Parts: sequence; C-alpha cells; structure tokens
Amino acid sequence: MNSFPISVVVPTKDRPDALDRCLSTLGPELGADDELVVVDSASSDPRVREVAEKRGASYLRMDVRGAARARNAGWRAARHDVIAFVDDDVVVGAGWADALRSAFRRHPDIGLLTGRVEAGNLDGGYPASVEPWTDEKPFERWEGRRRGISGNAACTRPVLERVGGFDEALGPGSSFRSGEDKDIFDRIIAAGVEGLYDPSVLAYHDQWRSRTERLGLEWDYGIAAGAYFAKVPRIDRRRTKVVASDLIWRWCIKDLATCIRKRYKTGTLCAIIRSAGLFVGFVRGMALPIRNGHYRRRPGRL
Repeated sequence: MNSFPISVVVPTKDRPDALDRCLSTLGPELGADDELVVVDSASSDPRVREVAEKRGASYLRMDVRGAARARNAGWRAARHDVIAFVDDDVVVGAGWADALRSAFRRHPDIGLLTGRVEAGNLDGGYPASVEPWTDEKPFERWEGRRRGISGNAACTRPVLERVGGFDEALGPGSSFRSGEDKDIFDRIIAAGVEGLYDPSVLAYHDQWRSRTERLGLEWDYGIAAGAYFAKVPRIDRRRTKVVASDLIWRWCIKDLATCIRKRYKTGTLCAIIRSAGLFVGFVRGMALPIRNGHYRRRPGRL
C-alpha cells in the first residue's frame, strides 16, 4: 500500500487526443492507492469521456466551461489531501510522481509545490508556458512572479480550502483567459504558507499552437498578467514594485529589446502584443472588486 497517496486532477475541453497522451504518461506513475480525476470543462466531443474511462480515470462533467472552475471541482471531489494538477497538453516525465512525493516528504511544511516544465515537440520558434529552471527554490514572500504553472503543480487540501481554490474569473475559458496559476500561488504565499519549486518534478508542455494561434495566446497572456497585476496592490501591497519590475521591465520591455536586437520578428510581435494586453488587463482588473482574494463580477462585467 502506498503510504503517500495523491490525487491528480486533469482539466480538459474537447482535446481527446491530447488528453490521451497526457493520461498515458500519468498512468504508469500512479499506484493503486492514487487517484486520477479528469474534469471535462463542457466538452462537445464525447470522446473526452471515452478516453478518460479507457485510461482508468474518474470522470467529472462540468456544464459551464473554465479551467479554474474545473480544477476547483476536481480538488473538491478528490479523495486525498495532496492534490496535483496536470493540464491535458502536458505529459509528465518518468519518475514524476516519486519526485512529487519526495518533495513533500523532504519539506513537510510546504503547502504548494511547482515543478519544471520543458517545451515538448518544439521545432524551433518561441516556446509557450515553460518553466525551465534547474535549481530548487523555496518561494519567498517579496519576490516577483512565482516559478511554475498550474499545469504541473500540487497543493494540500487545507491550503486550497484556506484560499478558496482558484479564482474562476481567471484562466482559460474565462474573460481573463489565463493567469490563474500565478494568482493562486501569490494568494497561498500571502496566507503564510510555504511553497517550493522543485525541478525534479518534471513535465513537458506540448507546443501545439500555430504561429497565428501563438500570437493570440500572447494577447491572452498579457490580458491575464494585467488582471493578475491589478490584484497585487490590494492583496500583498509590498510586492507591487517587484512584480511591476518583473512584468513591465523583464517580461515586456527587456524581452522586446532582446528580440529587436536579434531581429527575431515573431518574438518582437509577441512582446508588443503581450505588452498591449497587459495594459488592457490591468485597467479591466482595477475596475473590478475583490473579495477574499477573488475577483467578484459586477452586473454586465466579465
């Protein structure tokens, strides 16, 4: 019997082939006492359920779309107190589950763990949603954006309950389109919980988008980053300056200058679109009220 059982939640929408690849790598990692939960975010393709059941996962159907909403439903329905989140376009590396368990055993006080994410299937170009850092790093209260993405992360149930889970106004399927991961990481650390980035918890993010889709993704990332940044002064005011430096200087201005210097046209366009989205997302976010760390909708908004 596994003395450290985990639940793995995989949100998905209308991507049965990607889901099948994801689950095919998770299956060998999990023991008999572990749990695999697929949360269907209002898919129209019936193959999503077929894939989940074929791979031995529990299947949970949501009638309203949203990745953050799906993750919240997944962790609330999960049996175990350590809950990992893996996206359907992510495949985990060999030893992923053992590395995750080892991190929680070596650092019993952590409530948040994020892992390394490398680009999968990248044929040149500009990778999306990767966290390639190779050094282990505890999260610090006053640092900028935290390392890691929600596509390869784990939390304990008490921590998720404490912060109210993911903000459902953020993330794919919402008006703010992304950013739910950096937001929940911030709220967890602001609540006084210890967190850790561990590169041995390794996964690969499939780079499946075309060039045109990638430009749209950069707009989404900018919108989400702006909405995320609009929360910072209201949730953890002392981090405002360092997060502004991280987002505006490093992520926008510095990256744009580097791409221009290297005459990298796609990267230059991505940085411009991302910067414009950041401004729009920030303005929209500042116009919305926050309650218990979550955006609250006003009539006619979002």
